[in-house]
Amino acid sequence: MHSQPEPMSELTIDLIEGLPLKELETQLFHAFRGGDLFHRMRAFYLVELDERRLYQKAGCSSAVQYAERKFGVQRRTARELLAVGRELLELPLIDQAFRDGAINWSKTRLLTRICVPETQGAWLEKARELGATEFAQQVALSEKGRLPREDGRGLPRVKFKIQARVSAEVHELWESSFQKFADESGQGASEEDVLRRLCELYLSTPRCQEGASEEGRQANHDSLYHLVVDVHASGEATLRTEDGPVPLEKSVVERMACDCAVHDGPIQGQDPAAKATQGTRTRILRRDGYRCRSCESPYGLQVHHIEWYSLGGPTVAENLLSICSRCHALVHEGLLVISGKAPGNVVFKDARGQGLDQGAGAASSRIRIGSLPENGAAAPLREYVDLEDLPEEMDHETWQRYSHLIRRDPRTGRFRFTPGYVERAQG
Repeated sequence: MHSQPEPMSELTIDLIEGLPLKELETQLFHAFRGGDLFHRMRAFYLVELDERRLYQKAGCSSAVQYAERKFGVQRRTARELLAVGRELLELPLIDQAFRDGAINWSKTRLLTRICVPETQGAWLEKARELGATEFAQQVALSEKGRLPREDGRGLPRVKFKIQARVSAEVHELWESSFQKFADESGQGASEEDVLRRLCELYLSTPRCQEGASEEGRQANHDSLYHLVVDVHASGEATLRTEDGPVPLEKSVVERMACDCAVHDGPIQGQDPAAKATQGTRTRILRRDGYRCRSCESPYGLQVHHIEWYSLGGPTVAENLLSICSRCHALVHEGLLVISGKAPGNVVFKDARGQGLDQGAGAASSRIRIGSLPENGAAAPLREYVDLEDLPEEMDHETWQRYSHLIRRDPRTGRFRFTPGYVERAQG
């Protein structure tokens, strides 16, 4: 019997129409600050999950895959949260300023892009001085590790903005090029870095060298970076992308079909009772788009028997799928369970029997909506109270109503009251 996650405490948000300006501003402050705090919370726990590799217990090969599968977070968003969370471990002054409310999350994100430990103090002062737009401009005109410009002296870096609306095919080519550049360089890459390198490669390729990308560098037909198109029984075709399938126009598919490999039908020359041959492995990898079927990674790919070979599973296409070495290890440790038939009916579950796409936890949340009509006939679900609203004497029931707004200062022994909301008294 699989254990179910513990239910989380209910989060209730009251949306109240007709609030006076003072109370509305208080609500907006809590909403914006609360959103910032939740961003920091996500970044912190994703780093914690990643550092301790706890995602493996959920049958995932990375914290990014876990966030995508369990919470529906886009991979880019999860990567950014992880990057900011890791940077803040090295930038304690910035992290403390955020926790104290001196800077918001937007400025915190920008600071992690530009700061190193030696420059965080100077940039933090600049973030406090400037508005959001001005500060973002300062960051855009600088580079990581540089100190901020003082009093506007010095020349900013001159940059131009290039925008383009492209097809799904071209967009996937760009994404693959971006990933390939980052993988080969072994470090983070910016869009400018990739665009510069692509232009250099194109301009350095002699026209007479057909098939060569630059002198001394030949085209690699066995690259891990491919465009994979699935043609469905209905005749529709979709391009596989990191964010899911994207429909393609018929003319685009016809043009791509002139110069592509087609993978369909049974595996030829493979003994179902024998281990997979190299030809079989290659065919399965191509069928699956040179990606791990569990986490989409293009690295360390292996071919796995869904019904294990050691338990008599046959070496046939429907029992084989591509999987990376990390996910393969999870399978044989019992942390990732795969069942079904490839390519289209494969199910991935964790050790608890939960699908990888099944949301984590049984958290509940409610949004309650109230209003303040002009005639005052109806009452809000909660009401805002200030110090003058407190009664001079309190019985036990009244104290329970206001107790969350009253705190005792351990240094002075005095009680401190913070204005806020209480449940409206009945009757």
